[in-house]
Amino acid sequence: MNADDPRRAHALAWLARARQDLNRIARCLEAVPPDPEDALFHCQQTAEKALKALLALHDEPFRKTHDLSALGKQCSGVEPALAELFARLDDLDGVRLDISVSHRSFRA
Repeated sequence: MNADDPRRAHALAWLARARQDLNRIARCLEAVPPDPEDALFHCQQTAEKALKALLALHDEPFRKTHDLSALGKQCSGVEPALAELFARLDDLDGVRLDISVSHRSFRA
């Protein structure tokens, strides 16, 4: 894949978004007092965007979703050697749901 490949550019754009979430995690944890709930939310977001970057790199279309398990299963199709790792994403989906509900209750 060359540097001008649009798949590469699309994947790098997703990774840039993931990097922004990593920076948000650091700010949440460095805050006084620390904000672990927001940090967890951005952990999920970072994982989601990294998975979407992998799919973009392989020119694999994906639906608009926050479901790490579904994205992981799709990523397993393009990177079978990482299927065991992607299967562990099921554990994070419950965290996403808990935090999403919490975020809505504070913003309502």
